[in-house]
Amino acid sequence: MYGAGGHARVIFEIIKTCGTFKVTGFIDDDEGRSGENFLGYELITNFLKYETTNRDLNVSNMFLSIGDNVTRERIAGKMKNYEFPTVVHPDAIVCTDVKIGCGTVIMPGVIVEPGAVIGEHCIINNGAIIGHGSRIGDFCHISGNAVISGEVIVGKVSFIAIGSCITPQVTIGEKCLIGAGSVISRDVPAGAKMVGNPARNMTSFK
Repeated sequence: MYGAGGHARVIFEIIKTCGTFKVTGFIDDDEGRSGENFLGYELITNFLKYETTNRDLNVSNMFLSIGDNVTRERIAGKMKNYEFPTVVHPDAIVCTDVKIGCGTVIMPGVIVEPGAVIGEHCIINNGAIIGHGSRIGDFCHISGNAVISGEVIVGKVSFIAIGSCITPQVTIGEKCLIGAGSVISRDVPAGAKMVGNPARNMTSFK
């Protein structure tokens, strides 16, 4: 697992619950944490050096346990030699025709309705709802109890904060931030920061 913070602790517990994979170690870029014990594993802080000096390393799967969307995207671009499993908690409800990209985690209590498509390396957090036919781009984070209504498009690397509501057939551009509890009923341009009910684009207020 690449990442050793609070989000990693959550992913670790979900992986243990699923029982499909076994965690063999944690990586973190902070060399100040070298030698630290994290959840019973000695933390690896220089992975490239570790990889080249340990020829017997037998790891083919990697999970990016990093909460920040931009950082997750950056690191994924460097990890060309690994496969990224999809992790779905057994308490989530995911309809049979849903498509989920590699490296995505679906947390407890999530509902994903028919025809939805979720991209790669996404976080769909506790209790979120993804409506029918909606499309979530790569590296997005849909926070806990957020509601993505039917046929919504969320552009890649966007963050939908806790308790937000996106009404049907709305398009949200790439790299947007939707504030906690916001209600989005109109299309949102790329890079916007939307806050409130009804939501306003705070990038226009400087």
